[in-house]
Amino acid sequence: RFDSTAVSGMGASGIMQLMPRTAARLGVDSSLVVADHIIAAKRYISRLDTLWMRAVPDRDQRLRFVLASYNAGPGHIIDAQRLAERLGLDPKRWEHNVERAVLLLAKPRYYMRPEMKNGFCKGSQVFHYVRDIVALYGQLVGMPAPSPAQVPPSAPDTASTP
Repeated sequence: RFDSTAVSGMGASGIMQLMPRTAARLGVDSSLVVADHIIAAKRYISRLDTLWMRAVPDRDQRLRFVLASYNAGPGHIIDAQRLAERLGLDPKRWEHNVERAVLLLAKPRYYMRPEMKNGFCKGSQVFHYVRDIVALYGQLVGMPAPSPAQVPPSAPDTASTP
């Protein structure tokens, strides 16, 4: 809502909702100067894009991994990618693949596995964040919104997944 004083329940602050350690690494102090926060977020997004460039070469798919990483941190998304591969899903595709795995990272039987390095992740928040931002971007550039058949009304049912 463009509130430069906003602080999330997890401690992210400012207009771009940067976590304190991320903000510090990007050279943003505790000031509420909006321009500084936007410049830092731009720098962070660029770093995330570089991080995902090799692992996800398709630009449209990489955008989703960058958004997810901005929201949850790259470690959780790398875990979700690793889990997706273990479940026979495509680790380079977000929709219906890695997004399903990120949802599972809210369940102890998945985030407690030894290969999961970053623990619990509120996957439903990441799932909806990426979908919302991609849909908003589509509206802003005049692209048609996804049809209801393309967007499930709720998170996919993963109860039968190993």
